[in-house]
Amino acid sequence: MLAGALVPLNSTMIALALSPIAHSFHVSVGGATWLVSAYLVAMAVVQPLGGRLGDLIGHRRAFLAGVAGFALFSAAAAVAQDFPFLVALRVAQALAGGTMGPNAAALLRTATDSENRGRAFGWFGTGMGLAAAVGPPLGGLLVGTVGWRTIFVVNLPLAAIAFFVALWAIERDAPRERRPRFDTPGAAGTTLVLACFVAMLFLIPRATSAAVASGMAFVIIGFLLVRRERSVNDPFLEVGLFRRRAYAAATATIFLHNLCMYSLLLLVPVLVERRLNLSASGAGAVVAALSVAMMAGSPAGGTMSDRRGRRFPVVIGSIAIAAGMAALVAIVGAPSTASVAAGLAVVGLGVGIAGASLQTTAVEAAPHRLAGAAAGLFMTARYAGGIAAAGLTAGAAHSGAFRSAVITLLGAALFSLLTASGLAGSAPQHVKAEDIEVVQL
Repeated sequence: MLAGALVPLNSTMIALALSPIAHSFHVSVGGATWLVSAYLVAMAVVQPLGGRLGDLIGHRRAFLAGVAGFALFSAAAAVAQDFPFLVALRVAQALAGGTMGPNAAALLRTATDSENRGRAFGWFGTGMGLAAAVGPPLGGLLVGTVGWRTIFVVNLPLAAIAFFVALWAIERDAPRERRPRFDTPGAAGTTLVLACFVAMLFLIPRATSAAVASGMAFVIIGFLLVRRERSVNDPFLEVGLFRRRAYAAATATIFLHNLCMYSLLLLVPVLVERRLNLSASGAGAVVAALSVAMMAGSPAGGTMSDRRGRRFPVVIGSIAIAAGMAALVAIVGAPSTASVAAGLAVVGLGVGIAGASLQTTAVEAAPHRLAGAAAGLFMTARYAGGIAAAGLTAGAAHSGAFRSAVITLLGAALFSLLTASGLAGSAPQHVKAEDIEVVQL
């Protein structure tokens, strides 16, 4: 949980440091946003690589390597003297973070039994949500008192604690009879397909020929990649994962939920500043209703998942997201601070309730040897939802069509009810050791 918190903490903390970083390196604030976008894009693309690496060399080894790399690149970023080098280090941070995240999920699967796994992932989600919420005030405090370089220094003690506790607490990776070969062409093709997909999501709001080209490249390269990976012995991209109904349902649903959540996080501050004349801090306080409700709903959703099955909390969460979106559609023309905050809280509660079941399903649906790859692709779907949200909100903010944007999100929330139906409906069964009959042949 501590290592996983480093990723969202560094996603949000740097927002308060963009202006001073731009001033230090004599670049525009718009140029400084590359520190955010490059990090998020790299994080979205690298997750399957990090997860598959853990499947090949062991999840503990890959996790420790990711934590150590994150600390190393953070230390280098704290003393960087050149802006392009700082951007490169942010990408390197994302590579390390993309190795930590999927393998943390795989390790959590191994460390918990099925009847408590939902609860564990619920608290894991709460920790990551708390880190994302703490990032802006912590970043503002560090930048305002010491300087922007300290937002990278603060990673070092957190990573050190996570690394040494992991060395002590996590069991060594079990030896394998046969280590699969690393599918380099498959890894390169998967990375290229994801890069085309991310580029398409970024470019769609601009309606340029580059967006069409990215979409065509995504389809063509994706087709060729799937065809190749189905014919090799140790494929990098396990196409069979998406033939598992529960896994496909979980990845589709997390994409839709994150599209809704991140769109509101980006859209609502612009809406309330224009319609309610709130300051940036006032808008931040309104948006905090979503984050607080999401953190509150996550443990409850995890417990519900263990008791009622993986599908039930996701359906309940999707209904809550749709209800919150419907309320926002109704008041977007004449909003008030209280009504917007209430709608956001309902959406956040729904995202939190559903999140643990979706994460748990993603790692449970795959065999143990593919747990890292499954977690990596699931996290890529999560980031893709955020990237699609950036494109949607950019278009809405430019045109002022807030109502149309929220109606689109309501449609996504309603569609997530359909995708959620693919999850397992019964509660997970826990087999006790004394219930197993041993037959000696």
